Amino acid sequence: MDENKDFITMEDDSGATVSLYIIGYFSYEGTEYAILSEDEEGLAERYVMMIRAIPGDDENEEFIPVEDALAEEVLAAYESCGEETDDDL
Repeated sequence: MDENKDFITMEDDSGATVSLYIIGYFSYEGTEYAILSEDEEGLAERYVMMIRAIPGDDENEEFIPVEDALAEEVLAAYESCGEETDDDL
């Protein structure tokens, strides 16, 4: 695993600050997603966020939470592909 994983910091539903490591990017049905985890190796619970470009900003992206059912579909597809998509980061 890459020693310098990217991470994002956001607020959870209760307003607490949470840092999540980006363990991979994955395209599913024409949409780009980020696979996130609380630990760098991705061994803890995984989360899925849809990636959307920010209009007028070529350097940053917006991470948007997805519904649980869609997250499960994306994670299943990601895991079936061997998970090792870090080369695309």
